[in-house]
Amino acid sequence: MSPVATVKDVPTYIATIENFRTLAQKTQDELLQPNVGREAYNLRFDDIYGSIVKRSNRAKYASMATLGTSKVIGAYRYYKSTTDAKKQIVAYSTTLQLGSDSAGSFSNIATGLTADLRWTWLTYKDLCYGFNGTNSNQVYDGTNNCETMGVPVPTAPTLAIGAATGLTGAYYYKVSYEIDGYQEGSVSVASSVINPSNEKVTVTVPVSSNTRVAKRILYRTTAGGSIYYRHTAGTTALADNTTLTYTDSTADGSLDTTITASTDYGAPASYKLSCLHKSRFFLARNSTDKSRTIYSDVRSLTAYPDVFPALNYFDVLKDNGEEVTFIGEDNFGQLIEMKPSAVVKINTDTDDPVGWSGFNNVISVNGCIAPYSAKKTHIGIIYLSRYGETKKRLMVWNGSSAQPIFEELEPILTAILDTRLTDVEA
Repeated sequence: MSPVATVKDVPTYIATIENFRTLAQKTQDELLQPNVGREAYNLRFDDIYGSIVKRSNRAKYASMATLGTSKVIGAYRYYKSTTDAKKQIVAYSTTLQLGSDSAGSFSNIATGLTADLRWTWLTYKDLCYGFNGTNSNQVYDGTNNCETMGVPVPTAPTLAIGAATGLTGAYYYKVSYEIDGYQEGSVSVASSVINPSNEKVTVTVPVSSNTRVAKRILYRTTAGGSIYYRHTAGTTALADNTTLTYTDSTADGSLDTTITASTDYGAPASYKLSCLHKSRFFLARNSTDKSRTIYSDVRSLTAYPDVFPALNYFDVLKDNGEEVTFIGEDNFGQLIEMKPSAVVKINTDTDDPVGWSGFNNVISVNGCIAPYSAKKTHIGIIYLSRYGETKKRLMVWNGSSAQPIFEELEPILTAILDTRLTDVEA
C-alpha cells in the first residue's frame, strides 16, 4: 500500500486486497490476516464472495429535497407490465405515496394509516399488495387506486313489487361483488321477504365504492325455498358497478341450480408477514394470533389472491409462545417459517392443502429473532439469530439446515439491543 496523493496533509491510498474475506471483531489487531479487516467504512460487499467495492454515490430522488420531517419507513419498487411500468412506493408517516421518477415528486395513494409502521410488499397478477399488520392490507393497481385487500361484502338488496306478469310465492335475494373480472366474494345478508302474485320484482342492487368491483352477481331462492341459486342477471344486466335496479321475472327453473351463494369467500384480516408460494398468498403474524398462517384460495387451477376461506389456515408450533418472524420460499421452493427458536419446513408437496404437514417439525433451533432481517440470497436465506443466552449471529438456511455465517461479526451483532430488533432490516 502506498500513498498516491495528499489532500490537506492526509494521504490518500490505493489498496489491493486479494480475496477479501470478512470483518473480524473477535481477533486481536496483531493477529488479523491480510484478507480480514477490523472496520470498513463507505464500502460494500460485492456479489462475488471475497470482494469489496467502494460504496456508490447517493443522490436525491430526482433532486427532491425532502418529504418532510418524519422518517421514511419503507420503500418498494413496483413493476407493472404496462407502459410507464416502474412505480416507486414509499411508506411515510400516515401515508403511502407514489413517486414520479420524472418529476421527482410524491403524491398520496393511501392516507389515514397508522404512523411509522413497516410494510412488506408483494407483486402478483400485475397488482401490488402491501402489509403492515395493523391497517387493512392494501392493493395498489399502478394508477391512483389503492384499495383494501379482499372482495368487499355488499349490503342486502332491497325489493319492491313491480308490474304484472311474473313471479308468485315467497322470495329472498342476496348479492355478491366480483373484482378483477374473476374473483367473487361472499354474498350479502338476505333481503327481506317479498311475496309477488304473478308480478315482477324490482331489485335495488348496491353499488361498491371499491374501484376493483366491475360486476355484481345476484342470487335468489325459488318460491318458498331457502337455498340461494345464482341468477342469470349477473351475466348481462349487472355486469357493471353502476346499474341500480333490476326487474326480475325469471322463472325458478331458469336459475342456475349448480351454483349456490357462498358465505366463505372472505377477505383476510391484517397481517404483517407475507409470501407467494405455489400461486397462493401466505400471510402470518396477525395481531391476535402469534402462530397462525392463512392462505388464499386456488380453485380449478385458478389462483384467487384476495379470497381466503375460513378454513384456509394452519398453526405453526402453536403452543411454544413465540411469534412467527419469517415466512417465505427458500432457494429450493420449500415453504419455510421461523420463530425466534425454531426453523420449520412446511410440506406442501400436494396440491390439496389437506395433505400438507410439518407444522410442528423443528428443523433447527436457530430461528429468526428480527422479522425484517431475513433475506433470500443466492446461498440461502440469511437472517439474524440468537446464539446462547445473550449473543447474536447471522445464520443461513441453505435448504436443509441452518448454519452460522460471518461469525467474525458476532460482537457487532450482539451489541444490537433486543428492543431494536424490529429496526434490523436486510
